[in-house]
Amino acid sequence: MVMLSYLWKLKKENLILLIVIVFWVATNVMSSLSLTWMLDALIKSNWNQFIFWSCIDVLCWAGYSLLQIWKDSLKEKLCQKEVNFIRDDLLNSLIVNTYSGNNHHTKSEYNSWLINDMNLLKDNGFKQFYDAIESIVTVALNAFAIIYFHWLLLIVSIIMTIFVYFIPKVFEGKIALRTEEVSNTSNQALNRTSDYLEGFEIFYHNNQTDFFKNRILTDFSKLIKSKVMLTRESSSANSLSMMSSIIAQVIIFIATGYLVIKGEITTGVIFSIANLTSCLFNYTRGAAYNIVTYKATTKLIDKYPKPISTKRTISLTDFNQNITCHRLSLRFDNGKQITYPDFTISKGEKVALIGNSGAGKSTLIRILTGELTDYDGDIYLDSHNYQEISLESLQNIFALIPQKAHLFKDTLRTNLTLGRSVDKDVFKEVLTFAHVDKFIDKGLDTTFQDDLSGDQAARIAIARELLGNKPIVIMDEAVSNLDKATAIDIERKLLQKNGLTVIMITHHLYDENKALFNQIINL
Repeated sequence: MVMLSYLWKLKKENLILLIVIVFWVATNVMSSLSLTWMLDALIKSNWNQFIFWSCIDVLCWAGYSLLQIWKDSLKEKLCQKEVNFIRDDLLNSLIVNTYSGNNHHTKSEYNSWLINDMNLLKDNGFKQFYDAIESIVTVALNAFAIIYFHWLLLIVSIIMTIFVYFIPKVFEGKIALRTEEVSNTSNQALNRTSDYLEGFEIFYHNNQTDFFKNRILTDFSKLIKSKVMLTRESSSANSLSMMSSIIAQVIIFIATGYLVIKGEITTGVIFSIANLTSCLFNYTRGAAYNIVTYKATTKLIDKYPKPISTKRTISLTDFNQNITCHRLSLRFDNGKQITYPDFTISKGEKVALIGNSGAGKSTLIRILTGELTDYDGDIYLDSHNYQEISLESLQNIFALIPQKAHLFKDTLRTNLTLGRSVDKDVFKEVLTFAHVDKFIDKGLDTTFQDDLSGDQAARIAIARELLGNKPIVIMDEAVSNLDKATAIDIERKLLQKNGLTVIMITHHLYDENKALFNQIINL
């Protein structure tokens, strides 16, 4: 039913496709019927009738060919749009569940669903649905044409159609299982590949490139095996269905021959029945296969997360007073616990968070920005309990500048603005503030191609967050990749900015800027 809801979103386009399919099938049926009248005219030596029905046959095939181009193009367009609707819902669940603190799936899982699963849903889901519609319409119109010749042929056709349809049902459960296996192994292969490629240099510097390669290829071998098994089950269903179709055609051909001998139908009917029953049974088995595959594939959607509403009802637009943390602690799955000292950070204060590795500096930032929500103790922002503040509004309060800058494979302008509308003068001022203006020679509309140094990427990351014009700036070792002079300059300008609250995580405080901090919190 979920898949049908996506089809309903394009109901007008799907209705047009259905009409095109009906006319496409009708031209084929008409072509088959014209064969009877052609042969009957030839037996009667009626040359004019023979030429007339020959021309009709040619026209039918011309129309059939043109309608098929239209049908296939429209079908592909609809499949792609419907799959994109599912992608939209998946991305929406990622956004909503992250903002509500209920996202329990990794980015790699979403990546696999958006790419691997969508291919399965298109080819084995929506496409199979449309193929099933084609098959059903073809069966219906061919059966209607058969009754034109004799009622007995229709009865035999119905019996054989039921026989052909239910044969592939034997494989429905196995195809569903194999489809799920393909999805899972695809997900595993993608996760492993992304993870290992990200850390390739570690394997390289340890001369473990064979291990790196073999682990990735092992996962792809499992994927290949699961795809082969799916193909085997699908092919088995298809082959058994084909055999039943051949048996059915032979039986109805025998019935036709009997009626010809009895003189109840003309000899020309033999030609038409051959075509009509071929379509009837081939499309019946096609419908059975399409429906089995479609139903098996739609089960993939059941595993996708649904958007979960949040109980966080307070929405903030600004930071006006202070942040207070009281008896704050966090326990990890491995049993380790971090306990933080009580502290208060007032608006406009400049605060340094220092401490040894593992003291929980970055973890505290993840709590403050709403990334971690399962903590003990109390946090208040402008007297509002953190647990009641929407995570979405927190993203309007905090600007987070990480140690490792991530740049998108997009233009430098997009990397800086993220699609936000920024005043031209403000934009220029921030680029100068972050020393970005000193190296953008190729222009802001140049696509980033991994051709910037770590220093340059760090400056862009700083400028990007400052363009958000948020009241609290968190710097997580943000200037560690900059040369000392640039780092000190950017730090000093931020620390001297009136009204801006700055929280800086650092292992090293520059002597030149120490006096600019209002408080230093040692974790």
